[in-house]
Amino acid sequence: MTATPPSPPADHACRPGIPFSFELYPPKTDAAATALHGTIDALADARPEFISVTYGASGSSRTSSLDVLRYIRRATTVDPMAHLTCVGSSPRRAA
Repeated sequence: MTATPPSPPADHACRPGIPFSFELYPPKTDAAATALHGTIDALADARPEFISVTYGASGSSRTSSLDVLRYIRRATTVDPMAHLTCVGSSPRRAA
């Protein structure tokens, strides 16, 4: 007799009690920013613990990162989180 493992729920990534999050990179164009808003809305529907936005990676615009974080805060019920990237930054700039 062999035991058959239980099948995972259809939406196993969103099971209650298992925390998860999403990380986004800031958009580089206005068109990408508009598209990202729709993506954020869809991701928020999965009820993650938070959505992080990489802040200042590889010289990306810190302003666009802040814009995305503000959108998450304003348009969803998910906590936004700035994921600071300090590589290549002076200690003063990273603070």
